[in-house]
Amino acid sequence: MNGAAQARPRVLALDLGDARGLEAARPVSWRAREPWLDRIGCWSGGALGLATIAERAFGAPKAPAPLVLSVGELVRRGFPTAARASVASRAPLTGLFSEGLVGGSLARRLASVTDALVLDGRTNLVGGVLTLAADGSARCFEWPELAGLAPREVHRRLVERFGPCGSLSIGLAGERGLPLASLASGGDVPHFVGRGGLGAVLGRMGLKALVVLAPEVEGEPQRELVATLTRSPRLIARSEGGTLELFGAFASGPDGAEAPAALQRFEQEARAARVRRHGCAGCPTPCGWEFDTRRGAAQSARFGASHALARALGFERLDDALVLLQRCDELGLDAKELGATLALLGPVTVERALTLVDELLEGRGEGARLRAGSIALARELGRETPAAKGSAVRADASLASLLGQCVSSRGGDPMRTFPFLAVDGADRAAFRASTGLELPPGSDDPLAPAGKGRLVAWHEDWANALDTAGFCAFSAAALLADGTFGAAGLSELLAPRTLRADGIDMLDAGAALSTLQRRLNETWGLAPLADVPLWARERLLQPGVWDEYARSRGLELDGRVSARRWEALERLEPWRARFEAVAQPDLEPVKVDRRTRGRVLLRRTGETERTVELDLPATVAEVLASSGTNLAQPAVFRAGLRMRSRELVHDGDVLELVAVIAGG
Repeated sequence: MNGAAQARPRVLALDLGDARGLEAARPVSWRAREPWLDRIGCWSGGALGLATIAERAFGAPKAPAPLVLSVGELVRRGFPTAARASVASRAPLTGLFSEGLVGGSLARRLASVTDALVLDGRTNLVGGVLTLAADGSARCFEWPELAGLAPREVHRRLVERFGPCGSLSIGLAGERGLPLASLASGGDVPHFVGRGGLGAVLGRMGLKALVVLAPEVEGEPQRELVATLTRSPRLIARSEGGTLELFGAFASGPDGAEAPAALQRFEQEARAARVRRHGCAGCPTPCGWEFDTRRGAAQSARFGASHALARALGFERLDDALVLLQRCDELGLDAKELGATLALLGPVTVERALTLVDELLEGRGEGARLRAGSIALARELGRETPAAKGSAVRADASLASLLGQCVSSRGGDPMRTFPFLAVDGADRAAFRASTGLELPPGSDDPLAPAGKGRLVAWHEDWANALDTAGFCAFSAAALLADGTFGAAGLSELLAPRTLRADGIDMLDAGAALSTLQRRLNETWGLAPLADVPLWARERLLQPGVWDEYARSRGLELDGRVSARRWEALERLEPWRARFEAVAQPDLEPVKVDRRTRGRVLLRRTGETERTVELDLPATVAEVLASSGTNLAQPAVFRAGLRMRSRELVHDGDVLELVAVIAGG
């Protein structure tokens, strides 16, 4: 079926500076001038948002980019765990494309009105609020009392006035146009999104909040899928720990080698401080938690932001990080970028950090130096900082995780489920199930370069496609890594109907979106070799890392999209070069001269230790088989180092089993 015959998404385009036109606007069918771009937009969700922004930028690169909220087909159909809205624009901090996925009820309410909301122009209202009714009608009005309020309080007042609703709002940082400003999707617990300063984009438009008054779409029954999700050991682990169990996981792996005791303490403190779980609409395994703090009010937290504050700033207690994170959320500040920026000033107390944040908002004192982010401050100080394409990243020891953050074409956070396991993404079974190919020997070693480029390209394809469909990437990662749902079956279930009508599989769609994102960034001035920043260049230029990723993506070695790859995209041809088969040497059986009965202690984060008795030495795979663990291919560590499945375990060894989906 060609693009013209496909079901077309609905797009509601609003010019905030045209009050009369604003009230008259209604959703219309999506159309693009270029046939190939038209078809990509028909895939819905993030693909629709990207196509909308790209079409504008290719025609007028210097014009302000719109802010686009879009929802995937599975959100519109009410699939379980499909409740995330894509928010995309040109990021003020980086000048490049930025996309974030945000939870709450916003996506399912927006889906009942339109598939994409495109915002342009500016209001001159104080505390401007844009309402979107169930019939698609929009109205802007002034609410001065909202100015300066925290997103949580903004949503509370919106509910008092309108009743149940979905909202997207900014804090004081967005009102003042700071490139560290984030967005918050409202609810009892706000969901924050928009690294790169997307909150400043909404502030630039004169809006304090967007309110969707339409009811949520009704869900399709998917009993088998729900049952599979609720049985997933990885989703259970993520739901129980809310991702802060990753402090313990990193303490067990190479990234935690510097201060494992502190990281383990952070995990223990997180477990003791948990007070309430929360999640996205319709999710059977909610993974968010709120934690008690010494300020009294509970604070929502995930590993990414907590790690960026607690460890980078040298805090001794997790509570210090939660207090600073609470202030970031009140102001609508990106905690990850703030943490990286504060770290350049050296270890600070939480009291000093809070003072610097106040100075940042007011543009005075030493805090004023933080306003432009970590790269600008590092340049001022003549220092180096872990960053890529204009924003901070985490300098992980895992090569796959490091490469994934650096090459992502829509900001680092959309690679948030990378890697599938806590410390490494080399899940051979999931890769094999998706591609029919094998990763090369050594790919399961997080510190070895083998296979890392292909692994990252494969993950990025999945992340792009899943975010376009609107299905939770964490849930999909668990289903792939657990092996309880075959990749082909998962793709068949989750692929938007327009993709299937085009005969395009999810991995091919994801690759096409990555290429379009890259070309958009080139249009906006992406520098050559931006994917391999100087501070990480030696590690990323090892054979099998950047070179393999570039070849898989169809890039020149400086990161530009090759003419051959772009021509293939314009024809929407599958890009099969990305997963070339690698000859696999025959692995000789592990030889053991003599075995005697022995014991191995197994530990799982947050669970009681248990001892396994078997003939030793034995391989890791044999120990796991003897233990009867219900984990599909957990990451296994001994003495802080990742073990391979064929590595030998000896009497008295202590093994750490990690089955956590990283991200958030």
